[in-house]
Formats: sequence, C-alpha cells, structure tokens
Amino acid sequence: MPADMDLRAEGCRYRYANGTLAVRDFSGDFPAGEITALFGPNGSGKTTMLKNLAGIYTPAEGKVSLGGRELNRLPPKRRAALTAYVPQQSVPVFPFTVGETVLMGRTPSLGGVFGPNRQDVTKAREALESAGASELWDRCVTELSGGQRQLVLIARAIAQDTPVLLLDEPTASLDLHHQHDIWRLLGALAETGKTIVASVHDPNQVLWFCRRVVVMRYGTVEIQGDSRTIFNDNLLESLYGRGCLRTEAEGLPVILPLFS
Repeated sequence: MPADMDLRAEGCRYRYANGTLAVRDFSGDFPAGEITALFGPNGSGKTTMLKNLAGIYTPAEGKVSLGGRELNRLPPKRRAALTAYVPQQSVPVFPFTVGETVLMGRTPSLGGVFGPNRQDVTKAREALESAGASELWDRCVTELSGGQRQLVLIARAIAQDTPVLLLDEPTASLDLHHQHDIWRLLGALAETGKTIVASVHDPNQVLWFCRRVVVMRYGTVEIQGDSRTIFNDNLLESLYGRGCLRTEAEGLPVILPLFS
C-alpha cells in the first residue's frame, strides 16, 4: 500500500446531539503500514474519534482525510471500500450464520444483483480462518459467546479487504490465546501496507503490539509518537498518578499496577 494512503485528522471537533463535546481540536497522523493505538482513560473520546476516522461520524469542524481526500466527501460505497470498522460490542438481532455475517464484508465489492460469487466466499472463509474461528462458519451468530462474536466481526472487516482497518478494543472480550493471535494477525496486515488503528485500554498491549500511539485526554491529543518513547514515567504519572510501575520482563517493557 503506498504511503499516500496515510490517514490524517486535522482539527476535528465532534459534539453529540445532547450538546456533549466528545472530541475537541483533535489532530493526528496514522501512517500506512503501521499499527497506531488510540489510548487514554475512559471517557477520553477514543471511540467517538475512531468513528470519525471511519466516516461513521462527520466532524462539526476539521476533517479526516485518506490519501489527501476528505473521507466524508466520498460516496458511502467508496468509503466502505476504503475503511472497515470493528465495533467494541455488537449484539446480533437476526439469526444469520457466521458465514453469512462474514460475507457481508464483501458487500462493497459486489456488482449487480447476483450476490457473492465463489471468490467472495473464498475470501470470507480465509478471513474467518485468519481470525482463528473457521469452525464457526455454519453456526448462528445469536448462539455465540461475546468473544466468538468479536472474532467474527474482525473476520468480516478483514474480508472487506480495505486499506484502512479501525478497531474499537479489538481484544477486550478475548482470552489470552486469541488476544495474541489477533495482534499477530493485525501486525501481519500492517506489514502488507494497511493502516491499522485500534483503541486500546491496556498500556502493555500498546507497548508490545503498536509502533505508534496517540494519547487522548478530554477529547483531544495529549501526545503522539513512538509508543516505547512516549510511555515514560512522566506520562504514566500524569495518567495514573503513582499507581503503576514500568519495568521489564523477558526483555519486554511491562507496566504493572502498584497495590498499596
């Protein structure tokens, strides 16, 4: 993926219908070929900003651009061909099978009224296999656990085959085994040139899996850049007080809570 597919937000401001200002003056860069974390305390605006980056929300001020093109000025089908979004939670209402759900990710690529072809089905099966859930293909999504549903949503986004993938807490409901597998998969996708942006609560996941981080607080950017440089003692104390410690284990940086 060429570098001109970088994702960029400039001076974004977003207010909910009730008047709450969720994002204010947000500017951030999300380079192609890297995983960038959106990180910050609860209520800092991560999910709202992620939806602005996906084109689901339109900033009241500022803009989100991809490859120099303003995302919200593009037709919906074109946006869907460029950005895939994985929500934090999704409760299915209709009893679609897992296969049907993952195939929905192919919708932006379909032509005419003939529905998915053999290639679409192959891509959907490959996406589900890459998410480590190929055995779920014939299961009904309403019968799955929360963690299984999350794997299916990630597979659907991968099947969409967009240059930008945006994920809201992608591993929050997964066990340790699947957490590692999903981060490894996202890393492999980034290596192909895709732009990966994920909102993350766990600072260790940022340190281990995300090369870049954009730290949010009060709806705006506090600092952004290389994650291992930014997560220093000053930032940790600013975010958590003196309630955590940065150390190392097996050569990896680790942030631990301090219990008094």
